[in-house]
Amino acid sequence: MRKKAREEEKAEIELVKQVKHKRVQKLKKELEEEDKPVEKKVEIIEKEKIIEKGYTEEQLQSAIAKALYVEEEKRQVRKTEKKKKKAEEEQQAKIFNTVSKAVSPWDVCF
Repeated sequence: MRKKAREEEKAEIELVKQVKHKRVQKLKKELEEEDKPVEKKVEIIEKEKIIEKGYTEEQLQSAIAKALYVEEEKRQVRKTEKKKKKAEEEQQAKIFNTVSKAVSPWDVCF
């Protein structure tokens, strides 16, 4: 048993040595390759040129004016809707107050 265990240990040690040796050889190759000057091919890639259209001052002013006009119209519509809603709520409140004054909780008792 002991001989068998020793032989297995020796075999493991030998395997470890072989693995270390391979790693060292690999590292040496990498170092040698780094020392050699690497010739890189330089490729010139032409990109498509994008032509941007500029806007004149007049076009910018008209676009701004149009945007402001549209926003103002939207604001006016919201404002009128708000006024209508408020008037309707006031009318409902007025009706509720009138009815609640007319019908008192004590009227049911008599």
